[in-house]
Amino acid sequence: MVPLNVPAIQGSRWVLLGLVLLACSTPIRTERVAHSAAAPLTKLALVPVEPAPRFRGERGVTRELAAQLVTARVLDALNELRTFDVVPPGEVTIALAAVPDESLIDRNVRLNRTFGVQAVLQGSVSRFNQREGGPRGASRPAAVTFTLELRGADGLVIWRGTYDERQQSISDDPLSFARARSRRFQWVTAEALAQYGARALIEELPGPRASWK
Repeated sequence: MVPLNVPAIQGSRWVLLGLVLLACSTPIRTERVAHSAAAPLTKLALVPVEPAPRFRGERGVTRELAAQLVTARVLDALNELRTFDVVPPGEVTIALAAVPDESLIDRNVRLNRTFGVQAVLQGSVSRFNQREGGPRGASRPAAVTFTLELRGADGLVIWRGTYDERQQSISDDPLSFARARSRRFQWVTAEALAQYGARALIEELPGPRASWK
């Protein structure tokens, strides 16, 4: 752990180390991919999040339920934090059902033509483990992992991000203090982690942000 009173002469070195440690402790990773053909993003289609092939879920959380919960949290975050015109997953599902088993590129092109979107946001959830215990004491904390990917109408990747967190105590992860404080120093549910992860990733999407957030 980085000391709180770092000598000024070694400040730059410790700042660099602190940034490295902070990056390691942050439960999201994002990557923006250069895509010269991508149009300015004002409207996107949200494809329902899918369970990953190696999905891990416990305590009665099925693959399908986990995917539905993450999809709902992502839609909430889009509506609250961004100014995109979002085609909701229900409408996207109906459109996709008309031509099943088409390629990713063909699907994105068709969604672009059907809804006039510049991009498609899709994702998969690979872990959705509920906590064991209550908010004041958990024998095993909640853990959630999912990935979102933004693709242009041509199917090429514009942006991708991953949220991966197993809640830890401050003593085990001192750099999680800000997150712990926002959670009132309690052990939260997997649904609460999914909400946090969705908001954190949607904040990093390219495009306009809501001024009232």
